[in-house]
Amino acid sequence: MTTLITTVVTMSSIAQLWDDEWEMVFISLQATAPFLHIGALAAVTALSWLIAGQFARMEKATSQMLMVTAYLAVVVALYLVPLTISSPCIMEKKALGPKPAIIGHRGAPMLAPENTLMSFQKAVEQKIYGVQADVILSYDGVPFLMHDKTLRRTTNVEEVFPGRAYEHSSMFNWTDLEMLNAGEWFLRNDPFWTAGSLSRSDYLEAANQSVCKLADMLEVIKDNTSLILNFQDLPPDHPYYTSYINITLKTILASGIQQQAVMWLPDTERQLVRQIAPAFQQTSGLKLDAERLREKGIVKLNLRYTKVTNEDV
Repeated sequence: MTTLITTVVTMSSIAQLWDDEWEMVFISLQATAPFLHIGALAAVTALSWLIAGQFARMEKATSQMLMVTAYLAVVVALYLVPLTISSPCIMEKKALGPKPAIIGHRGAPMLAPENTLMSFQKAVEQKIYGVQADVILSYDGVPFLMHDKTLRRTTNVEEVFPGRAYEHSSMFNWTDLEMLNAGEWFLRNDPFWTAGSLSRSDYLEAANQSVCKLADMLEVIKDNTSLILNFQDLPPDHPYYTSYINITLKTILASGIQQQAVMWLPDTERQLVRQIAPAFQQTSGLKLDAERLREKGIVKLNLRYTKVTNEDV
């Protein structure tokens, strides 16, 4: 009973935590089906010796027949199951679709600390289609890259400004942000278990990364990749609360990046953005009907794979 209760509670917890992940289980089974099948055949072959020994020890013919029938049913099912497997691993090369466009999320976050200049340099070296970045404005009006609302996870703000560690990242002046290290956390926490594979020079470079200006990132990627931009909302008492879109647009246009290379994700002030930068690719993170998308001028969608179906496409 203890085992049963523990199992039920555990599975219920996993079901809630993995609400959006169950489709991934099915996709993973599709991809691994051939290997699971080979493993199952090896296992059932190894079990045949145990089955044969148990068969010999049984005295009743009925029991022997039941055991043999059950075993043979499993064997036959395993031999027939490949007819039902549809796996992306089993495909003729000529049947492959076009190579997907790879977009570096916050740069190349497995090779360098996310949203740092090194991360975007590494992404460009990989010759990927585009990069994604999270932009926010400092208290004195400098657009910089930061995903979280605070600086705690990806900088050493608790050491440099211990009394301000929980402040919103936009409430720091750029001169304060320049004092922070934005790379040591990556080597210490090793979020993708890749820090140990870095070369000596890359390791030292990662350890000395700073908070990255939007302008510096644009200089690195402007001639090489496209760009998805996302924004954090500023606190209402921020001095640039009403004008941060204009400041960010000015920074982007001044960089020289081609407008059509920019995928604009925020829904705030979208009409203003379309007027100032008409060639931006308006992109939405919301699943709307086709008519609404046309009204908003949306040409691309940025959706989680579990939120869109073949019928939607």
